[in-house]
Amino acid sequence: MRKEKRNIGIGVAALLVLASLSVSRPAHSERQDVVALGYGGRTLRVGDKWLRASARGLFQSRDQGTSWQRVTRGLDPDVIPTVLAAAPSDLRRIYLGTRRHGLYRSDDGGESWRWAAHGLPETSIGHLLVHPEDADVVYVATDLYGLYRTRDGGASWEPANEGLPVPFAYRTFAPKLAMNPQEPSLLYVLIGVPIHSNRVDVALYKSRDGGCRWERFADLPDDVRFDDMRVNARNPRELELFAGGRIIRVWDSEGAPAEGPVPMERALREPEAWTMAAAQDFDAGEIAVLHDDGTLMHTFDLMGKTLQFTPAGTGGFAISISNLTFDEDLGQKLNLGNNESVEIALPFDFPFYGRDRNRVFVNANGTLSFGGPRPARNPSTVNDRPMIAPLWTDLDPSARGGVFVKATSERVAITWSDVPKAGTSLLNTFQVVLERSGRFSMSFRRVDVPTGLTGVFNGIVLEQIFFSRSVDFSDDLPLRDTTLPAVYEWFDGVFRDQQIARRFYLTHPDDFDMLVVFGASSIPHDVTDGPQTYYKPVRNNVNGIGQGIGTFNGGPRAFGSQGRLQGFLNMNKLSWYPADPEQVFYNEVYSPLALLARETGRRWLAYVDFDDGGIESSALRTPANEWSFFLDTEASVMGGNNWVDNGDGTFESLEAALRYSPLDQYLMGLRSPRDIPSFFLIVPPDGYTHRLPSSRPEVGILVPGTPKVITVKQIIQVEGQRTPAYPAAPRLFRQAFILVVPRGETASVSDLEKLDRLRQEWEIFFRVATGGRARLSTRLRS
Repeated sequence: MRKEKRNIGIGVAALLVLASLSVSRPAHSERQDVVALGYGGRTLRVGDKWLRASARGLFQSRDQGTSWQRVTRGLDPDVIPTVLAAAPSDLRRIYLGTRRHGLYRSDDGGESWRWAAHGLPETSIGHLLVHPEDADVVYVATDLYGLYRTRDGGASWEPANEGLPVPFAYRTFAPKLAMNPQEPSLLYVLIGVPIHSNRVDVALYKSRDGGCRWERFADLPDDVRFDDMRVNARNPRELELFAGGRIIRVWDSEGAPAEGPVPMERALREPEAWTMAAAQDFDAGEIAVLHDDGTLMHTFDLMGKTLQFTPAGTGGFAISISNLTFDEDLGQKLNLGNNESVEIALPFDFPFYGRDRNRVFVNANGTLSFGGPRPARNPSTVNDRPMIAPLWTDLDPSARGGVFVKATSERVAITWSDVPKAGTSLLNTFQVVLERSGRFSMSFRRVDVPTGLTGVFNGIVLEQIFFSRSVDFSDDLPLRDTTLPAVYEWFDGVFRDQQIARRFYLTHPDDFDMLVVFGASSIPHDVTDGPQTYYKPVRNNVNGIGQGIGTFNGGPRAFGSQGRLQGFLNMNKLSWYPADPEQVFYNEVYSPLALLARETGRRWLAYVDFDDGGIESSALRTPANEWSFFLDTEASVMGGNNWVDNGDGTFESLEAALRYSPLDQYLMGLRSPRDIPSFFLIVPPDGYTHRLPSSRPEVGILVPGTPKVITVKQIIQVEGQRTPAYPAAPRLFRQAFILVVPRGETASVSDLEKLDRLRQEWEIFFRVATGGRARLSTRLRS
């Protein structure tokens, strides 16, 4: 999965140390359950009394846990506690967060309680933080709506989300809060923000004013699950992030603040700049054809430019861009074959990331490396060698052209001249100039390849994982002083979703719930950022489906819609699909029609949890928000299978990925909850690993287990009623089909015929898949 590192500001000095520490079980348990005063947790010790929040209610013990008594005074009988926190300045003041019942307050050490949640949204509270000096100031973190703050002990609450990307489109994990005990106005929050159906952006944010305003502080890996976060009491400038028995330490210096948060999407160009390109667009029947002019896909756009890197006093670089400067005297040709490297001596010591270098490896695939060769043809944003990468892609200098070196006492120029991308006729000419002073430049005369990586890397892997920065060299320069371990732009060729939508709306009405976008077959690369297809949420106004209410990814206006647009489907390039829309081709169960149904279904599915004996369980769904492999979904396109109970402790899957299940249809607003039969989740025996909840749907598989019967009522107990409810919910949906063609091309007849057939059959499939309860129109004009 492509990880964007866009939001670490210049001047933020942060040092990360990853310690693979074996945290002993007693210490780990104490950190998880016996919480420090002011922080929230499930178990709280105040004096000789213990309080514990559990799925069965709130309990207290006065004999160190030998016996427990339920606390009920002032609490709703149905309340499910989630987190406790005591005020450091008043040990009798305790706050209790709950699931969907808001927050309660006790002024007598937990003996009696009163509701204190006026202004809080009806959602689960996952984290609590009490001010160390003022018991009336409390922060809560919710699972969908971010942070809230009270200054009057819970009498009233206000959002504390300015600068944070909330609400969240769906649940990832409850935000983790931490406070500097010596400077309580300095707060940190760790959040995971859904970008689209297959990508979560995990980052640390910092507030210097008690939560009034937040700024992005550090990017974190999206494949690490963080359990908790604390400020180191001995060194309050050190954050400790706990992840699976390891501690990740992030040190926050008091340096200058970030230059400002960089938006998740690249800055949008004004519609006037697109007028000429938009004039070439046209509608082929019910297909809108858009022509890329360099704004619709993230392809290489530095041709005719020079990037200049100038050493800064901090050990980093100032980076600027200018019109092309190019040394025409190429010098001596190197004997460099495909995927090979050649080491050359430099006539001076070249300072690079704090160390003088007198030798450099020239790698065929468009890079320079220090300390060893780096012949890899596939680019990477994490490298164990210090590198300068003018254009890292699969190049073959043995096929045509060559790589040249010209050296003087003051500068060395290394030029790739007319070097083709391997196996193609795409020619590329670019140059790197290293100067004795430590300055260096990258110049691009001709670049035919659309994709590749341009950037610099310090060779320290761990620092690059956490603190590198992805930029747009065309838009973000100049950068005054970047001390980061890596600065790069990955020209990955993916669609720029907002730009595509804005181009579409220049010539089309705002009449669509979703935009469905395909790339032309002639595009040589995938146009998604990792997954084969994805759904990007834009707006949600439906309660009870496990999604936040609000706008996401900038909202409809960022996509050019005045308010109607709900989502954007990136369906990848058309050549990936078979000609027959009903042909199974993906994961052995998905046809093009079923795949369209899955991505469309993500508008409402599958985000819900259910009440499992008082515990809020996410066992119905996978982390990718598809139904569990073990869920009986009557062959939903959203995952799971159509299971039959053989009556002998085994279950067999009969169908997969064919329709929207009754549960799906309830969440889509097409059925009443009274009309949804119970269903079951197979619970495999301990130790069964032949299939996992995240396994893809599969026909003809036999699994052992016991059925857990589930009803829609259990989902409603967690998520609330779906509103708007059936039959008031919409049953007619509109989508626009869009085809994006590369620069300099136009749509082929074969592509238009293929896509139009898919579009027409998709309308029929959707009606059948919903049992005739809904219709979908793909006409460009109503």
